[in-house]
Amino acid sequence: KERFRLLGTVVSAQSFTKSEPLRFCIDNYWLEFGATVPQGESCPVDPFKLYTMSFAQLVVALCMLLLALSAASRCFPRFTVLYKMRPTDIMTAILSVCGTFAHWLFLAELKINPAHDIFHLFFLVSLGHLLACYAINVLVLRMVLVSYIVDTPWWRKHRRHCRLILITSAFNVRFLRITQCRLLHFDLFHIHFGTPSKMAVVFANMGLSTIFQDFCQGFGQCFVRLVWAHQAPRISVLSISLACFNIIVALCQYGIARSQRVAYERVVRLLGVRRLTAGFFDVGAGLGKGMAVQMKRITDAPAPKALQDKKDEPEGDINPTELDAIQAAMYVSQLYNEEQQQRQKLGLADGGSEASDA
Repeated sequence: KERFRLLGTVVSAQSFTKSEPLRFCIDNYWLEFGATVPQGESCPVDPFKLYTMSFAQLVVALCMLLLALSAASRCFPRFTVLYKMRPTDIMTAILSVCGTFAHWLFLAELKINPAHDIFHLFFLVSLGHLLACYAINVLVLRMVLVSYIVDTPWWRKHRRHCRLILITSAFNVRFLRITQCRLLHFDLFHIHFGTPSKMAVVFANMGLSTIFQDFCQGFGQCFVRLVWAHQAPRISVLSISLACFNIIVALCQYGIARSQRVAYERVVRLLGVRRLTAGFFDVGAGLGKGMAVQMKRITDAPAPKALQDKKDEPEGDINPTELDAIQAAMYVSQLYNEEQQQRQKLGLADGGSEASDA
């Protein structure tokens, strides 16, 4: 009876006097689901879906443009600041936060437009999970700041200017990667608290902590989308896509960071030192006073192999810019051994001359 209360307001003299065929818009995802339009007219586009999808696509397009400019700047020495920029860190940081906000919008739509009674249960469970993830992000962010960043000159200089970055990172800790994107000459985006491999591992471990959020939220949203289809929240497709993207990126960044760290540790053990400076792999920059004299013989001519013995080495000089990290370290180790041997020979020769003089 409650469903037919509005029939009491019907005026029979003014109602049901015109017949017009209508159809429902249920065919396209981009169209407003359930909208009724006269036959032959196009269905209206859902502005919420359009704006949210357009924003994500705009972020990706801008980052791709920056990546193209960064690659093209290699040919122009005046624009080397663009070459050092990291557009991928900008894109992954922004999209990680977009994914978190998409999860919150999904919850809001579950509460505002409940298509089924079970949506209230999904809302409570997802809300508790997001609040727990927020607490985990804050804890991880604090651990990283206290353990690695607080004692650095970068933090003492920019701790008052990075409040917005820290507040946003509390929702998704991977947003802190934007501080290493090297955006132009802004020192705020040139964080440094160790060797590049160490920073990569720290940021990659931070990214792994967000997988718990994206995986659980994405799984629940996929279930709602598959069961209720168009009655699910409108942002479900974008939220699921961002969750999958963030999980894949987090795993890829962790694998790349670990491989860089393993290569770094191999070089350290090879040279027998405790750590290397950030510019160590720039072999062409010089290797000390003794080795700098030997590096004068190096030209820009390419070399076939850097790891050959001195007996098997063909004629020609080695181009250090053509070597990878391991080959460069082994090449430096060879130069260091040769320098030590020359010093020992000079020491023995000086000792023999002094003995003969005596």
